[in-house]
Amino acid sequence: MLTPEQVQERTLKLQEGELELKREQFERDSRKGVLSNVSVLVTVIAGLSAVIFQILNYWASAEQAKSAKSNLEAARLQSDNEWNLRGLQLFVAVEDKIISCDAYANEAQLNLFTDLFPKLVVGFRNAASARANNCATLKSDTAREAAQAQNQPPALVAAAAESARYGTLGSLSASIGAGASGAAIAPQVTLPTVYIQIASESQRSDAVTLQQAMRAEGYKVPGIQLVSTAPSQPQVRYFYGAEANTADHLADLIGQTLKGAKPTIVSLEGKYKNLPTSVVEFWFPRLGPT
Repeated sequence: MLTPEQVQERTLKLQEGELELKREQFERDSRKGVLSNVSVLVTVIAGLSAVIFQILNYWASAEQAKSAKSNLEAARLQSDNEWNLRGLQLFVAVEDKIISCDAYANEAQLNLFTDLFPKLVVGFRNAASARANNCATLKSDTAREAAQAQNQPPALVAAAAESARYGTLGSLSASIGAGASGAAIAPQVTLPTVYIQIASESQRSDAVTLQQAMRAEGYKVPGIQLVSTAPSQPQVRYFYGAEANTADHLADLIGQTLKGAKPTIVSLEGKYKNLPTSVVEFWFPRLGPT
């Protein structure tokens, strides 16, 4: 069965053929006199007008179809935008209930949201990543306080705080959509998330400057967090060997931005289980006696 476009095309070809026959007839009759020529000319013009009318009608139909398709696409985009806006509003309203320090609840609830609103998955996971950092700090503070209450040496207090921090990040890694395996990591497609930790509010101004510089280069830097336990010297920490080059680049960027020495680079590869991939940390040093 022919489509409307094919029918229009064949009609035009037939009319073009008729027009050519009339032109030949006109040339033959041109020798027969002025009156005959006028009659043929009128016929030719009438035939030509019909062809032009058909062409214009075809173009109008095509434009109508194109307009209808465009309108349908615009309606679909508007519907998608409205749906995603509703999803974002809902997520913001209940974010504190959806994202917690409970790894199992996080994963189930985030999976539900991302199934319903797949175009917002990056925003959801970024929010979960920031919350995971907060949870890790809370767990670290709790462990530090418990160790101090037992009068443990400073080295053991720091070790307890660090173990609690990275144990929490490891347990939450699946819920924030990051890999969690000690196996070889595929090459980085996008730049990693960088957590910035400060040991004092007096360091926040420098941290904001650094955050802006990192974001300008394409890094995701969800926030700046005040911690109660920090190293004696500035450190860039990474979790897997595939992120060593990124850590080195960040250390250079930090030194240049803060106009100071390049921070120490610390690898935690293999030290803790299930740490998320594509995450790097920068720790400002603690203030006071080292």
